[in-house]
Amino acid sequence: MVERAMGPALTLVVALAGTPAGSAPDVLGGWAGTYEYAADSGRTAGSSAVVVVHTLRLSPAAGRSCRLTSAGFQTDTTILCDVTGSAQEITVAFRRYGDGRAVNAYGVAVYRPGQPLLRLRRLDRRLETEMLGLDADGPRTGALFAKTS
Repeated sequence: MVERAMGPALTLVVALAGTPAGSAPDVLGGWAGTYEYAADSGRTAGSSAVVVVHTLRLSPAAGRSCRLTSAGFQTDTTILCDVTGSAQEITVAFRRYGDGRAVNAYGVAVYRPGQPLLRLRRLDRRLETEMLGLDADGPRTGALFAKTS
């Protein structure tokens, strides 16, 4: 996993595992790798930087299942998710929280099962992100994710 802090920024890291030799073909069209997203979330009234690190793990060995973790400023969440898509575009959708429930630690249903959280799309030589339902500060679309390895 790669993390890169960018000052008072929200940092989003995506780690995608490659397909081991001799295993099933990569059903996600070559999306294996590490992707990072950093968005400025500002500062608190006391001037502390507001930083949350979101990490998405997707392994072809797990089929179309993935895990999205968010940790940082007032945040510690694990989401089990599903991935659909093609070689040009993938969508990550909420399945349940890491504890197996459809509500968060406070009993709140922030997302519904099947709700799309984000979409990654390859456009020429850049990667475009569309934040769909993911509750994160910052821009909703644009070149938010960058492949780091």
